[in-house]
Amino acid sequence: MNFTTIIFLYFFLPAFMLVYFLTKPAGRAAVLTLGTCTVIAWSEPLGLLPFFGSAICAYLCGIFCYNFREDKKRQRRVLVLNTVINLLLLALFCYSAWEQLFGKGLFTAVGCGIFALHAISYCADVCRGETEPEQSFIRNAAYIGFLPSMNGIPLVRRSDICETMKAPRINTTMMADGIVVMLFGIAQKVLIADRLTALFEDMLYITGGEMSLVLSWMGAFIFGGAMLCRLKGYANIARGFAMMLGFDLGRSFDYPFSKLSLRDYLNSYNIPLVGWAHKYIYEPIAGNERSYTRKLIGSATSIILVCVSYAPSMKYLLWGSAAALLILFEMLFETRLEKVPKPIRYIAAHVCTLIGWGLISQPELVTSLEYVSNMFDGATLLDYAPLLYVLRTSAPYVLLLVLTELPQPIRLYKRLESRRVNVTAMIKPIVIFSLLSLCTAFIMAEV
Repeated sequence: MNFTTIIFLYFFLPAFMLVYFLTKPAGRAAVLTLGTCTVIAWSEPLGLLPFFGSAICAYLCGIFCYNFREDKKRQRRVLVLNTVINLLLLALFCYSAWEQLFGKGLFTAVGCGIFALHAISYCADVCRGETEPEQSFIRNAAYIGFLPSMNGIPLVRRSDICETMKAPRINTTMMADGIVVMLFGIAQKVLIADRLTALFEDMLYITGGEMSLVLSWMGAFIFGGAMLCRLKGYANIARGFAMMLGFDLGRSFDYPFSKLSLRDYLNSYNIPLVGWAHKYIYEPIAGNERSYTRKLIGSATSIILVCVSYAPSMKYLLWGSAAALLILFEMLFETRLEKVPKPIRYIAAHVCTLIGWGLISQPELVTSLEYVSNMFDGATLLDYAPLLYVLRTSAPYVLLLVLTELPQPIRLYKRLESRRVNVTAMIKPIVIFSLLSLCTAFIMAEV
């Protein structure tokens, strides 16, 4: 069940919130688990297998890791076992490894990536002594398949929600704010991301894949903007949904379009995933030693795995490897690069970003490389008819993209609030009604 459908917005969400509201706080973890099971089973009932597989494995391994805290060798074995089992579940039910090996896949289980990464991080935290094992299987399952994150973003650390999970309490102000954030996320997905994706597909169809130099750069920007708005939309849906349930997840994106370097861009893009990779990939490789080489290897490995996690394939591996090399270059020459004027650093970073978007914009690696070559082929500089069509069609969506992905509008809002102008109270009902109407109209148009 996708969170940007009429079924979710008008049927599942009201019914779920009613049951959640009527349930005592101590029993709401069970309602969350039931909601997760419903979302999974709606798409594929057998998808419950990897969910309960990850939940049972994490629950038992978490207890064993705690009981073996005096025996580090046995503790590491349990941690490795938990990691291997969850990665196997991830490969089988999320990335259809069987289809690659045997020509016939199983099925894609909704939220399988979230289950595996939550289970791995939970047991790792228990081994590190950063959290104690969860004694309640229901609460553990509610965390492993955290309902707001079922669209694949964001990852949530158990330590951030464990206290709230024991007895989640609904706050009316927080719920109202959550509704706005959730509707804003749906709007980002259906009003901006889906429109830009359709426009990019039209560009490929009109030009037959042979874009001019200018149009190929515009296409890379449109593709990258669509991907950013889709992920950010899902993150805002999850954050708003969690706020309605009494959880505060924090932001997942920090205006990557405003960053001056690729390193800052990456650290502001899907912050929970980057933080997960830093803690559970970079830190074990880099260790506590002062070896700069190990730090570079840890950084490169975590960057590549973050990129590949979006869609395991050769083009994403190439994209991640190129990003890792460029970011390592920034790290090695950080002092010298700081002396370069900020406009030049900004342009260089975002030119590299656009090339990366072009590299993953096509279904196959060969066509992706051809697209990138078009971005540097001066033989056809302009193609006026497609260019005018793209400019005319993309203008409103690019304007919305700029307004939502740059920090200036938020700064203006905070400045008004600091002057005791109660903007929120005045416009919140209007915003909720407008967003709900727009989202409904665009969702229905796609049915």
